[in-house]
Amino acid sequence: MPHQEETIDFRALVECSSDAIIVHDLEGNILYANPAAIALARETDPEDALKRKVFDHLPHGIAEMGRKAILKLLDGEEVPPAVTPLTLANGDDIEVEVHLTLITLGHRRVIRVYMRDVTLQKSVKDILTEKVETERALINSPADYAFLIDLHGTILNINDNFARMLGGTYQDFIGASIWDKTPLEGLSEHREEIERVIQSKEALRYEEGRDNRWYDVCINPIQSAQGNVVRLAITGRDITDRKRSERQLEESIAQLKKSNEDLELFAHVAAHDLQEPIRTIVAYSQMLLAEQADGISPQAEKYLRNIEHAGLRMHHLVSDLRKYSDVRARERSREQADLEGVLEFALKNLQIAIHETGASITHDPLPTIPVNRTQIVQVFQNLIENAIKFRKKEVPPVIHISAVPGDGMWQFAVEDNGIGIQHQYYEKIFVLFERLNHRDDYFGTGLGLALCTRIIERHGGRIWVESEIGRGSTFYFTLPGG
Repeated sequence: MPHQEETIDFRALVECSSDAIIVHDLEGNILYANPAAIALARETDPEDALKRKVFDHLPHGIAEMGRKAILKLLDGEEVPPAVTPLTLANGDDIEVEVHLTLITLGHRRVIRVYMRDVTLQKSVKDILTEKVETERALINSPADYAFLIDLHGTILNINDNFARMLGGTYQDFIGASIWDKTPLEGLSEHREEIERVIQSKEALRYEEGRDNRWYDVCINPIQSAQGNVVRLAITGRDITDRKRSERQLEESIAQLKKSNEDLELFAHVAAHDLQEPIRTIVAYSQMLLAEQADGISPQAEKYLRNIEHAGLRMHHLVSDLRKYSDVRARERSREQADLEGVLEFALKNLQIAIHETGASITHDPLPTIPVNRTQIVQVFQNLIENAIKFRKKEVPPVIHISAVPGDGMWQFAVEDNGIGIQHQYYEKIFVLFERLNHRDDYFGTGLGLALCTRIIERHGGRIWVESEIGRGSTFYFTLPGG
């Protein structure tokens, strides 16, 4: 603003002003401060405050801005009003709107400062802006429908998407009652829930089926500054596709469960019914070999031996199949079991093989954890039996069992000094009926490790192997109970 001559009594005009008015020279020395300025500053010693330069009352950053504004005024530029934070002498933080003007007072050029405390107005404006932005964000949310109502059910705002769904426009629904709009009458069933939201001030969420569609509905209370619920924001998201997928998944699970039950029943019945004819075949083969030992030809004896061995293999296969199918049926019968005793039981079952091969078996202390005792006996027995079976020629098996606690799990290891396993077969050996060696070299059904896998996984653990050809293998498995 151009320089102005003050021809009226400056003091008389400003003494009663509610705005803080300060006049200072170009060096910042305060020449005058009206009562409103002294009150705004909240100085404990107003006379002392007037002795300091105006910039001494301001934070460094604000003071620098003030100096730059004064330079602009001296260059003839206008400085627009600005809202800036100000820390008072008593520590209070406020917001002030500042107007700077270069004037001529007598023969001196001075700066006239008008300041108004706008803290309250700015707070109200910020609250209103935040409220508007919140409602705008809500209404424009990705929900399939969203609208605001007052406590009487009057629609205050509605998103365009929902208006189109209802066959109208935004203007058609503003001011209408949700209880009168038939597409929204489903909300009538939730009047009690809406009242509960108002009373509790807590959001309510529920799923609702309507017109062959499913919606995830959320009713959010919006509160006033005093904490009272004044509006409700209601949003809904179409979850029909998800509900259909869930239903299809449930049906598939039910069908799979029925199929598994039928398969397990078949395996159980088949195993039971096959045992008798297998035993008969083996028994008659053995009787023929015994009774005709002197008169049977070498070729006939070979045939009978093949029949006997095939029958024994079939007997073991059917027995293992039955054990495999029984795992699920017994998975819930678990109790705290001392695995020291479990391992001892498995070793008793293998005592003949241990004695014949001269196997050395040691173990670390084993924990007591909740398991199906019979099934874990089977796991130890199968892993130790494998270690004995796949030993090096003319080298007694050395087997060590260890257990280490972890994060809620125990990790067990069965380590041997056998022939080892090539890396590419680490996963294949756990598959049902998979064999890496010819049955004439190593007797077995190919079910042992698959059975271990099924038992361990049914217990919530996992099983794997690490090995090196010629140096042995270590089978690891985990069980809950750490």
